[in-house]
Amino acid sequence: MKVAFYLDNKSHNRIDYSRPENGNPGIGGSQYMFWIISYYLSKKYPDLDLYLLAENVDKMPSEMKTVKITDIFHAVRLADDERIDVLVVRGPYLDKEFFKEIERTNVKYIVWSHNFENYESVELIADNKNIKRNVCVGKEQYDRLRDHGIFYKSTYIYNTITLNLYEDIKCDKIPNSVCFIGSLYKAKGFQKLAKVWPKIEKKVPDAQLFVIGGGDLYNKKAKMGRYGLAEEKFEKSFIKYLIDKNGSIKENVHFMGVMGGKEKLELMKKSCIGVVNPTGNGETFCIGAIEFEALNVPVVTIRKYSLVETVCDKVTGLLFKNDKEFVENIVALLNNKELRENIGKNGNEFVKNKFSLDTIVDEWHDLLLDVYNDVEANQNLQCENMWNNKKWIREANRRVKKIFPFMPSVLWCESLPGKIKRIFIKIMKSFSK
Repeated sequence: MKVAFYLDNKSHNRIDYSRPENGNPGIGGSQYMFWIISYYLSKKYPDLDLYLLAENVDKMPSEMKTVKITDIFHAVRLADDERIDVLVVRGPYLDKEFFKEIERTNVKYIVWSHNFENYESVELIADNKNIKRNVCVGKEQYDRLRDHGIFYKSTYIYNTITLNLYEDIKCDKIPNSVCFIGSLYKAKGFQKLAKVWPKIEKKVPDAQLFVIGGGDLYNKKAKMGRYGLAEEKFEKSFIKYLIDKNGSIKENVHFMGVMGGKEKLELMKKSCIGVVNPTGNGETFCIGAIEFEALNVPVVTIRKYSLVETVCDKVTGLLFKNDKEFVENIVALLNNKELRENIGKNGNEFVKNKFSLDTIVDEWHDLLLDVYNDVEANQNLQCENMWNNKKWIREANRRVKKIFPFMPSVLWCESLPGKIKRIFIKIMKSFSK
């Protein structure tokens, strides 16, 4: 079976990809997954004739079969020309030309959706005969699709990390340190932590904040703000909480920029608390959460979306519902070493049991075989966290649609405000002509 993974790494041309065993070298979580899953699949399963298609392949592992391409359309054409059986691409994707292009090929496609699918994308994926699977990165993301037709060609496989690397990190803690990891743009929620930081400082005067990530991880051409931390408008939204009267960044706040490899893991391990996306918005998995847990660092984040399955509340971290609880959770952990250590010590075992690299690679191998052999997807109808992301409505609607199949999905209903806005803008433009 000939298999290919398309890695969109055009914005990461200076990254050294040659040592996957050393962890994330400083790329986005989605790109990291495409890279390590394809690498470890090719290493563990020689029955797969596996290729990695990417814009930058010069610093890839020498034992991997790599092909330099220009974009996703080039990847599709090459897969068809080279008789690739299954091509894995990142989703959700909205370019209608892409869907037309793949329908002209004899390749089977897996869309690996690292972000929440919207109504337009699920319609395109569900209707395309050559797309055999839509792979979610967690059960909560998968459950969101349960009342739409895409559910019947969807499945979920968790993201993962190379756990042994995290177990090798040994270092002392920085007293009263909080570490945030995530790109500095709105969707990753740093602004929420910045806003409550003055309240945390009041309760723990010697608290220190370390920030791993930058505003140019995905867009190297972004116009940065005055402090060079993030895109100008976003930087203004958070920096006012983190500067002193003279306009300088406070001495207890440390912006570390984009970090990778052992250097990043050592700083994470030194921290007393890890914070990841405290808004939860758009979070389908959160690799940063399981990285902290693998290092036995307790995680504080919001009780929302995928974070309810990647962080086990009161076991590997503390989940909050509002800003008051956010501050209380951080202060409680900083002020109580015993609580911090009791929660932190569970993290590594939790990650090992639920997100093991070996297990995830096996699941990908099984999926590739199923797609190659035209085995239809099985539906997992088990429901937990019914309050999360309107799941109880989605499940009720799925059952109703068995009797009244014309009923719209919740995704369709959620798309209405955007559709109305676009129609309004179109009407206003026609009047202005």
